Amino acid sequence: AFSRASVVESYPTTLNELLGVSGWANDMDNALSFQCPSGQSINAIVSYHHNHYEDRRWKFACKATAGITDNCSWSGYANNWDEVMSFSCAGQSVIAGWSSDHHNHYEDRRMKFRCCQLQTGAVLTNCALSGNANSLDGWLKYGVPANKLLYGVTSWHSNHHEDRVFRFQTCSKV
Repeated sequence: AFSRASVVESYPTTLNELLGVSGWANDMDNALSFQCPSGQSINAIVSYHHNHYEDRRWKFACKATAGITDNCSWSGYANNWDEVMSFSCAGQSVIAGWSSDHHNHYEDRRMKFRCCQLQTGAVLTNCALSGNANSLDGWLKYGVPANKLLYGVTSWHSNHHEDRVFRFQTCSKV
């Protein structure tokens, strides 16, 4: 079995660096499983859509996150095929992993997220939802703003385009 641990540890920490990295976290029509190393959370996301496969490939970058613990857990599926997704980590947790599987009949992905708890006393505040991070069939290039942490992901699916549009929720930590 292929282990992505060595790949994950060498991932870049900025969106611009991520764009130059070869290798993707998944192949078209195949499962995706990405997890940041201990002490880190997702900081940048790049994805492109392929019309032949009606699917997306994904890249992620992680950054060292002060106050993040190893108390982490994977969510259940955050969406059903072809349906709206609105996910946020419970409590004072941030996203440190992304998993999904693709279904060729629905030409869609169901997603799960790995949330890691922040240290006791940390509070997520000033949360904001981004605008659309991609257009249908277009590239997705998203960098978590400075001094923010990724807390949630929303998306909707177009059956005509067989693609999703994503938005990201980020918060400040105090």
